[in-house]
Amino acid sequence: METFKELIIESLLTQDGPGGTVEDTLAWIKKRNQEVVVRINKVPFKALSNWSFDPLSGNLCHDSGKFFSIEGVRVIVDDGQRREWTQPIINQPEIGILGIITKEIDGVLCFLMQAKIEPGNVNHVQLSPTLQATRSNYSQIHKGKKPQYLEYFQNAKRSQIILDQL
Repeated sequence: METFKELIIESLLTQDGPGGTVEDTLAWIKKRNQEVVVRINKVPFKALSNWSFDPLSGNLCHDSGKFFSIEGVRVIVDDGQRREWTQPIINQPEIGILGIITKEIDGVLCFLMQAKIEPGNVNHVQLSPTLQATRSNYSQIHKGKKPQYLEYFQNAKRSQIILDQL
């Protein structure tokens, strides 16, 4: 019986697996990006439900105080052509779960990934972990659905977890 380390190394060196080749996966993602239609509509800040500007800080925040905030920062540096500027940043101080479910199939460690479209994705559709959610998301602060596969991570036994870190 091979060790988990050996299984990982063997899997990393494998180009063909039960789900096809790396090239098959890349071609599938490319096809999805050609087929998917993404429409972006600008809306005024005042049209955003449950989001507003904090009167003291000026930051754009969710009414729950969760998720993230958009904050302005002033940058001052000692070197370069521009030594000072202001810019917006996303401040997301909460923790979340980035988890990938794995299964050994025919001696190859396989990973359950998802094709996901999110704001900021360069090519629209990208491969993402099995579960990618902040505490606000999986606690349903937004009144939406719980993310798929959440129960596998919340109910995982220590022996089932390969890596857990902040």
